[in-house]
Amino acid sequence: MSGDQRGKDPTVSIATSEEIALAKSILPQECIDETRPMLKVTISDESGTKAVIVSKHKFRSHATTGRATRCYVAADIQTGKAVFLKDSWRYLVDGMDQEGVIYRLLHDRKVENVSTVLYHGDVKDPKTGECQTTITSRFTENAWAMKTRTLVRHGHYRIVLDVIGKTLMEAPSSRAIVKIMYDALVAHSDAYERANILHRDLSPNNILFIETDDGGVKGLLIDWDLCRDRTSLEVEGARLRGRTGTWQFISCKLLQNPTARHTLQDDLESSFWVLLYACLCLIPSSLSISGRLSGVLKAVFDSASWEEDIRGWIGGDRKTAIIDKGGYILEGVGTYTRITFTPDPLNSLVFDLWDLFHDWARYHDARSKADIAVRDIYKAHADLLLDSKEVLRLFRKAFESPGWPKENDRQEDLLPKKAVSLPRTTVKRSRQSEGQSSAKSQRASRAGDATSSRLAALE
Repeated sequence: MSGDQRGKDPTVSIATSEEIALAKSILPQECIDETRPMLKVTISDESGTKAVIVSKHKFRSHATTGRATRCYVAADIQTGKAVFLKDSWRYLVDGMDQEGVIYRLLHDRKVENVSTVLYHGDVKDPKTGECQTTITSRFTENAWAMKTRTLVRHGHYRIVLDVIGKTLMEAPSSRAIVKIMYDALVAHSDAYERANILHRDLSPNNILFIETDDGGVKGLLIDWDLCRDRTSLEVEGARLRGRTGTWQFISCKLLQNPTARHTLQDDLESSFWVLLYACLCLIPSSLSISGRLSGVLKAVFDSASWEEDIRGWIGGDRKTAIIDKGGYILEGVGTYTRITFTPDPLNSLVFDLWDLFHDWARYHDARSKADIAVRDIYKAHADLLLDSKEVLRLFRKAFESPGWPKENDRQEDLLPKKAVSLPRTTVKRSRQSEGQSSAKSQRASRAGDATSSRLAALE
């Protein structure tokens, strides 16, 4: 096999000594890895081919499956400026455009708090001009292929943005977390109302912030490559649907029903989980004081189990207990430790958001059971989630309220440092398949332990 067939990318090369010197004069020191060679990466768009120099990745997916996303602070050798490069494999399906095309639409519709695209394009072979795409999906219908699920064709894609921000998990304080999330939700709401776009992947890595001249922070919403036109989401059949987003922050409904339609309310619920996760990880709370933080984070956000009947993963049992019963939110619910933080505005925001999603769930549960009396109790409050205004109001009210600490209250050592944290999973099978699958289950368990150890060692 040729180098290209083995996976060598002809659009990436070792940077020359002159290019390395230029890159070092452009890049911040923390973005340079002296132990690895600097690489020259090319990006082609309608105006021609550009080149950037990269060294240390800012983000890299650890998964062996997925879209292999890698992000860098890169040196643009044409302009002499530092830029943000995202390299990934995008879905090649109808209804999902290039991320750069989405950004252009967002700017045309005056959507606030989004980055500006400098250039972008599918990665093409310099010799043939053909786009780099995956080929596995070609063989799924062959007689010899053991097809377990639909495999989607992917294309290699690069996009360069003008803003180099920090992620939400680098926020300096609890108030900053709330302000950054408010700004990101403004972008989310603008996109939905002005451009008919639903983001579908709210997570801490997709919410950035920059520092403003007055010492404050401004949030940005990025990673629009999984977004969809809301009209297409409303008309597509269940067969075409699939759970989209980052597992830890997906709504209860989508975790428990992979083919359910992704709606605005699912994204808004994701904002609640993002807020709770970020604050628990970074801000002292009743859970960190009691020593239960690590276990609760794993139970609420990482929990997953395999359902043989649907041949897919489901989760969200602990999230459902929070939304439906008020576990961790209300005092005296089962054995759950109530989550409280020192800043009163943060406690109020967490409760108010929970109350909103709780009533939404109760209303729709009563509607499905035709319980008119219960439905009418929750309808008025639930209807506030028909758009983003109430969620935005609650976030804005919180960060504008008095009662925040005067000093930054971020704390670094709330969680034990681990190189890789993999969700614990269990396998649920039907009774008929338990005996047949026992040996297979044991092999899978040993393989999972070995993979976890290797990932930790590599990191």
